[in-house]
Amino acid sequence: MVVSRSNGNGGSSIQIGHFNLGGEGKRGNRNLTNDFFRLKILYERVLYQLRPPMTLYNEGEFEFFMNSMPNVLTLTRVLNNENTFFMNDEMGLTDYKYEGGLVDKYIFMTNRVIDTIKQAMTEYVKIRNLENENEELKSYKDIIEDRDKLVEYLEGQQKTSHLFSANATLQVQYELKLWYKVYMDRHGPPGDGVFNSELLADIIEELVASGEIAEDELIF
Repeated sequence: MVVSRSNGNGGSSIQIGHFNLGGEGKRGNRNLTNDFFRLKILYERVLYQLRPPMTLYNEGEFEFFMNSMPNVLTLTRVLNNENTFFMNDEMGLTDYKYEGGLVDKYIFMTNRVIDTIKQAMTEYVKIRNLENENEELKSYKDIIEDRDKLVEYLEGQQKTSHLFSANATLQVQYELKLWYKVYMDRHGPPGDGVFNSELLADIIEELVASGEIAEDELIF
């Protein structure tokens, strides 16, 4: 709810829900309008340029991701230039007109940011695993190239090999969270990408509403 309140001195402040936006009369309205247009510029000049690479990265299309990247130096200059947003020249904002849907665009981009963070977490785990494997391979290389280490290693293997059966298998029980299972049933596995945040959120809301899961069960 938008409420205009008088301060008793002929001025007024604007309140939307629990947020008091301050401002005095028309000046306050103009500040709100200008900041709206600046957010519109931010989306069009910067965030929109990041949509293709973020989407490709989240879907695991890493080669296409690299080719779709805009010039990040140019983008950084645009982002950090006050003239881009007419910070000191409000007249430059008079050419902009109100268009609906800006909040939806920011919600979409925020979901892409969340997906990007999830993908980065996955890639970090892959990198750590590769680093550990590389260290293990380096240790074997050191053993093979050093006669004394190789003899010591072989003697150790002879002493301990009888403890293990060649046919032994390791069975690990794992449980796929229900929301991921429903996601894959409906949309298929994400491959090298991540679970789409909007689709996953819809499924979680359904499962919570139906009582199939509780909110305290939600773990990434």
